[in-house]
Amino acid sequence: MCGRLDAYLTTFSHLNSKKEKNKWKRMSFYRSPEVPLLLLSVIDQIHCKNILRNFLTPDKNLQSAYTSYMHLLGVKAKSVNIALPFCELSKTTFWRLLSKSSNEAASKTINPAETIEGLLARYHGARLAEDLYTILQMEHLRRKLGDILITTYFDEETARNIAKQSEIIRKNHSKNIAATD
Repeated sequence: MCGRLDAYLTTFSHLNSKKEKNKWKRMSFYRSPEVPLLLLSVIDQIHCKNILRNFLTPDKNLQSAYTSYMHLLGVKAKSVNIALPFCELSKTTFWRLLSKSSNEAASKTINPAETIEGLLARYHGARLAEDLYTILQMEHLRRKLGDILITTYFDEETARNIAKQSEIIRKNHSKNIAATD
């Protein structure tokens, strides 16, 4: 398991994060923060027990977590599009989109202007590599992967703010659990 964790720590620290100096600020080192923030949102949702099996959909909990992170970077809620990184992650070895089409070529075509509606029309959702999903079930390993995303893709101040937001997401979930008991 340790070797696989190390491999994912390396993979997570080398995600294809497009440099776009005209679009993104210094806080994300002028790179698109969408993919790392979606992964962090998935990690938070696994922690909150909103993802109980290896099947990911852009549901309201995942979208809410993702939007809260994007808001920290100054992106207005109306401009947040979780479909983009959801599709972009399919270029990695650990994220597989589950197509509704039996046509393999059509299912591999990713529209860069994908909307959430278009995403849901074309895909059932996504699945993580089994070993990654297993790793994410363990709190201390989840935290290591989340930390590498935060420290690799964001400047120090933004990383602190994102870490605080992650704690807020997790604590709010804990409060909701306690309120229903």
